[in-house]
Amino acid sequence: MRVNVIWAFVIAVSVAAASAEDAGKDFPGRLEFVKGADLSGIFEGVAVKVDRPMPWRTFVRGRYRLLKGRGRVGEGDLGDDPDAAVWLAILDPEYRRDGRLIFVEGGDVPGVADDRWLSLREFEGDVMPGIVRNPESFGGGDAERAITDIVGRATALHWLSWSGLLVIPGSDVAGWRPVNAESLVWRRVRDLNEAYERRDAAAMREAAGTLAVALKRQPGYPPREKLSLEKYLDKYAVLKIGFGLYAASALLFFVWAALGRRRVADAGAWAALAGFALVTVVLAGRSVVAGHLPVAGTYELLLLFSWSVVLFFLVFYSKTRGAFLGLVLMPAAVIVVVAASFFPSDVETQLAPALRSGWFTARGIMVSLGEGAFAVGFAAAALRLFRSGAASERFPSGDALDGIEYRAMALGYPLFAVGALVAGAIWAQQARAAWWNWERSDVASLVVFALATAYLHARGARGWRGNGAAALAVLTFIAAVWALFAGAVFAGRPSHGL
Repeated sequence: MRVNVIWAFVIAVSVAAASAEDAGKDFPGRLEFVKGADLSGIFEGVAVKVDRPMPWRTFVRGRYRLLKGRGRVGEGDLGDDPDAAVWLAILDPEYRRDGRLIFVEGGDVPGVADDRWLSLREFEGDVMPGIVRNPESFGGGDAERAITDIVGRATALHWLSWSGLLVIPGSDVAGWRPVNAESLVWRRVRDLNEAYERRDAAAMREAAGTLAVALKRQPGYPPREKLSLEKYLDKYAVLKIGFGLYAASALLFFVWAALGRRRVADAGAWAALAGFALVTVVLAGRSVVAGHLPVAGTYELLLLFSWSVVLFFLVFYSKTRGAFLGLVLMPAAVIVVVAASFFPSDVETQLAPALRSGWFTARGIMVSLGEGAFAVGFAAAALRLFRSGAASERFPSGDALDGIEYRAMALGYPLFAVGALVAGAIWAQQARAAWWNWERSDVASLVVFALATAYLHARGARGWRGNGAAALAVLTFIAAVWALFAGAVFAGRPSHGL
């Protein structure tokens, strides 16, 4: 009986000690304190190098999204404020080590059966040894992707400290380095850390301001204009506004179809034009930041495709006043932008050597333009196939739709052919030492080219019109979309033929 009482006492003391330790870690309280200090506003204009020098705000959002994954922040210690979470991880080693900041989807990672939040200590002590003991997990598929993902998150968290952040410029992009005791700004970093330990928000803001000024005065710091461009594109949500205008344009064209009022159609066209201008700004801005045109990743290819669709819609609308085209093309542009949002939107500055060719860029641009023109032909052909009744003020006659369809297909054909077959073949020779390979992108491009050639030959040499020609135009566009999505979406990477 006495032994049982002693064990009960020991257990009670252990539970109390554990509770006291957990209470002492009060991570929510620390997050609230750092959030109130509002340090990120002071660090506007500071750059951090990850894959490229990027604005502080972009860096913070990226680290937060990486750690969060698909987890619910209420179930871990990450909190719902990206700035507070990242700043606290930098300033507080205990939070970085013991806070449950890494979300892991269970089932694929050895030792993790269910979805859960892990601390860096748990990952390094429990999960990583299990991964090392099961090298067969890296045999490919979902397990390998899950393991790569969690290792990437843990690595990012491990380096989320002053000794890991690359904030001091070097002689080139690859030469950036972290702050250390030998850096000229070390004393200011120390002042910021000490102010945090004292929980002195005012002193923290003062030290952060002094540190930000010192960092921006370092030799070789990125131009303010380049950092500001990316910052403002993100801050003012330029792409989101452009997407909203696309959606508003699609809605206005649906209203026009119901009411038949020309002013509504014109308003839809103006909304499309405004959205097109903003998406153009986004693509141009990404090009300036990355140093190359936006054709390197799935996100950029889909965004460029939506841009091309709206471009050719505006061109044909200005020539024909065909509001009926907006019924198909503007919803299509909205769908493509939504599809792009499912892929990483990070700006890629360090391209693989094979992707740095001008022929690769020409291939991406011209193929996207050709597909945009094919989209107009598809819209006219689909309306011809599925419309009923005689011509009206809203929907033109079959012959008028046939003319728009033919002009669009004839415009897209040389763009697609030169981009996919000429520029693509030259680039393939440079990248793979072969003009042609029976790979996914090559075969898909050949199918689209063959269908478009058959369409134009049937129209020009045979005088083939009507529903048969319209069906072939629809099939050509579907094949072009398949060529884009087969590599970019279903395989998870752009169809570069590598």
